[in-house]
Amino acid sequence: MNRFLRLSILLILIILLFPTPCLASNASVTLSVNQQQIEMDTMGYIESGRTYLPIRFLVQALGARDITWHAQEQMALITTADNQLLRLSAGGSAASIDENPITFSKALPFHDGRLFVPISELKDYLGFSISYDPQTIHVNIQKQGIVINPELVAAPIDEETWLWLARIVEVEAMGQPMENKIAVANVVLNRVKSDDFPDTVYDVIFQIDVHTQFPPAYKDGFREIVPSDASMQASKAALQGVNNIEDCLFFNNRPFSGMQDRLHKVLNGEYFYH
Repeated sequence: MNRFLRLSILLILIILLFPTPCLASNASVTLSVNQQQIEMDTMGYIESGRTYLPIRFLVQALGARDITWHAQEQMALITTADNQLLRLSAGGSAASIDENPITFSKALPFHDGRLFVPISELKDYLGFSISYDPQTIHVNIQKQGIVINPELVAAPIDEETWLWLARIVEVEAMGQPMENKIAVANVVLNRVKSDDFPDTVYDVIFQIDVHTQFPPAYKDGFREIVPSDASMQASKAALQGVNNIEDCLFFNNRPFSGMQDRLHKVLNGEYFYH
């Protein structure tokens, strides 16, 4: 066996044994249309390399004239801004636009009360283009002639707050799964909401009570940290309401003595407490 063939086989084995990590389903994908962020009560997500968005918010932002959900048939009937009739069925891969068939690569998922579509497979039918920011897991759809209803436009995330949150997630949950990063971000946000802690993310991170709350924040270089994509994604998800630890205010990599009755859950070896 020649050296090139051996290296090729080794590379294939590495790919099979150590697949590229995929984005956790609870890390939310946000949407803009013509650079205006759209408010959604259910975020999009990524699965098997495809970006899924709830169809209602997508077509509303694109100026849909009518959206009707037929619960018995699990079907959405949408009259687009161009007066096309779009039919989509939950759990099915077949659809149509003005009686012309559309076939999706997989059955359309329905959860959280919303029907989701893979936007890359719908863009040519509805005539829009897509750009994607992998760090912020944000999709921007561009279509000429669309006027966004102001009621659909979301308030933007404060960039400075997001960065500080991502920095503390980076140092406190380095190397941990996405769900742990989201959980750590939520501990900080829960403290912001609590009367027992400061009122901003920055002040929570740098709070000194009887001891420092987050010791890594005082190490050299913390203020200049460039967070990883995963820490940015987890922090954004938490800021937009993804919460997997309820109202927990504390966490540690080993059990806290005297707090057994306040333990909420253990995530991959990290203990989270109310």
